Amino acid sequence: MHAVHWPFRWLGELVYPRACALCGTTLSPDAPWACSHCTSRFMDDLSGAFCPRCGRVAEPYMVSPDGCRHCKGQRVHIDALVRVGTYEGPAGQLVIRYKFNRCQYLDAILGTLVADAIAGQAWASQIEALIPVPITLWERWGHGFWPVGLLVRAAARKLNIPVWRAAVVRGKKRRQAELPASARAANVRGIFRIRGSQHLAGRTVCVVDDVATTNATINEMAKILKKAGARAVFAAVVAKTTPEKIFSKNRDQGP
Repeated sequence: MHAVHWPFRWLGELVYPRACALCGTTLSPDAPWACSHCTSRFMDDLSGAFCPRCGRVAEPYMVSPDGCRHCKGQRVHIDALVRVGTYEGPAGQLVIRYKFNRCQYLDAILGTLVADAIAGQAWASQIEALIPVPITLWERWGHGFWPVGLLVRAAARKLNIPVWRAAVVRGKKRRQAELPASARAANVRGIFRIRGSQHLAGRTVCVVDDVATTNATINEMAKILKKAGARAVFAAVVAKTTPEKIFSKNRDQGP
């Protein structure tokens, strides 16, 4: 089979050379999905320590299983969170290309990264299904596809666990990106509902989203899943940012 497919692959590479998913540099046929420079950047981003409770970049000696100084003592519904990287780094760059430049082919790369991030956690063996954060039909039309749904499907294949589309959404009152941190939880409160709770009773699941800032969306998802009977709800995101960085960027760019 390899001997049959090789000429077609060679011809395809000749006409449409593979490019780095981050910077666009032409890659050799046997290279991974990123060039050596971007791979190095990505590994630096992935290797950074983060809070296992909220996903923020960890400060030295200031984080524990109970959280960091930002989330310790706060009520959260997710049992733990893992992220691939930061929104300000290569992980965020991949998400932007995937969602807003309609680079749908990146779903396999992002799904693999999410699967690897989950597999590295102590709680990975408990996960019985992945649950993507749903979007509205209007949002899906705007993107041209369902970004989180596709990458979750790729992650589930690698982890060999099912995808449960357990929730539907009626839409946020306003876009989360337009709101300060203090208003985001209220903006998503009550927007999700469970499609059917019978398969959630006593189950351990992992909610997946592409980006998290205040974690309001994944916390709201975890809340309704536990209300429907889930025993534990973990979360995984591709890129994690912080409200301070997002709002500082918005101020710099003006109204």
